[in-house]
Amino acid sequence: MRTAFGLLDSETYADTRFKNWRREVLHSFPQGAAPITGLLSMIGDEVTSDPEFNWHEKRFPQRRAKLRGNNPITTTEPTSATTNDGEFIPDGTSKDTDDDLWIKLDRADKFNKNLIVQVETVSSMFRVLDVVFDSTNGVGYVKVRLLRDYEFVSGDRDADTVIRIISSAHIEGGSGEYGGVGYLPQVVMNSTQIERTEFEFTGTAAKTEMKFDESGPYRERARDAYIEHMTRLEKNIIFGQRSLKMAPDHRAGGRIRPLRTMSGIIEFLRLWDAGSDGLSINGTTYAPYSDHDAATNVTDDLKRIIPLPNGNLTKKFWNELVERVGRYHSNKTNEKLVLCGSGAMMVFNELFERNTTTQVEVGAEAYGLRFTRYVTPFGDYWFKSHPLFNDDPLWRNWALIIDIHSLKWRYMPGRDTTLLEHRQLPDEDLRRDEYLTEAGIEMWLPEGNMLIQDVKNYVH
Repeated sequence: MRTAFGLLDSETYADTRFKNWRREVLHSFPQGAAPITGLLSMIGDEVTSDPEFNWHEKRFPQRRAKLRGNNPITTTEPTSATTNDGEFIPDGTSKDTDDDLWIKLDRADKFNKNLIVQVETVSSMFRVLDVVFDSTNGVGYVKVRLLRDYEFVSGDRDADTVIRIISSAHIEGGSGEYGGVGYLPQVVMNSTQIERTEFEFTGTAAKTEMKFDESGPYRERARDAYIEHMTRLEKNIIFGQRSLKMAPDHRAGGRIRPLRTMSGIIEFLRLWDAGSDGLSINGTTYAPYSDHDAATNVTDDLKRIIPLPNGNLTKKFWNELVERVGRYHSNKTNEKLVLCGSGAMMVFNELFERNTTTQVEVGAEAYGLRFTRYVTPFGDYWFKSHPLFNDDPLWRNWALIIDIHSLKWRYMPGRDTTLLEHRQLPDEDLRRDEYLTEAGIEMWLPEGNMLIQDVKNYVH
């Protein structure tokens, strides 16, 4: 059987569809409003004993910084980590491999001794001899020597020029005393959210047979509540915003108790775009992806929420976005799920139809879902229309690209989606049951996901 997203094949999925309520939603309502909820049921979930849980992402980014100041490379040492002084190197000046030089950086804390670094406008590389930086913001400078003699020219050492770490080099027989720079894990957090969907019917209704349903009203109402519950979970996964508030419980005489909501996919993308600026959550700035500056322009390589200018999508820009998000994926698959509103889907259909060399498979099926599979050099993109996006004008022209393996379902013990019966009060002449879920999601590598907004027109 064909697989998609590196998940179980359709035959195995059918055999295990009753593993939990969330997996059953794909079997019973494959074209319903909860495809992400269903697909997550096929990925390993994990219990959490704490309603506020976290995970540690250890990244191995390419270490680089930017030159800073009016005179980034000097022949004398700056007076402090943050100053812009030092003796200017006139254009046309030659320096050899025994001359000490100092390079001022916006993030010197990313560097250490014995590194080989490259300023992208200078043809000779440098070896780092010493590093000085401000511990509060990382601003500082490095002492270096050229690997080859070099004549400096105009424009080769301007502010904002990128400097990259290439490797390290050590003296033969040396002690290696300077060591290296460790990669500290980034701590990311979320919280669980309690979702409850009740359904009830009076004692009289329970004893009244309904002609159109031989089993009585219970089965139909239970089915409707189940669909509603799964739809709410789906919305939480996509749109949720994390919060914690102490609120009165009216059923408990106004007793104050915690009320938590969870972060969804889009909030993690916003956190990624916000970078070191972060977002205000629960009254404090939360910036789990503080290793980069905020990405604000759609052309910024780091940006992951993309409002299309004038609603126009070109083939060139689409290819740029596919390459941008396709660089990052789990170690299980490089395939992506693309959930579209009907407006965005029409635009993509036109793009595929007008580009005859594009490899597209219409009507591909997996797990009861129907997809359009778009093959790219950066992985396969499985397009599906999302009913929730179709129904709302705000989302109708959205396309949400998801690496499904970047998500993990976390639930409190015994609180994954469950049907609880007889929740009515003792003196109520009715029966009340409910579906209850207390869970949240982890989201790893948000840079492997993307939201494209305002996909309204295809411009050839």
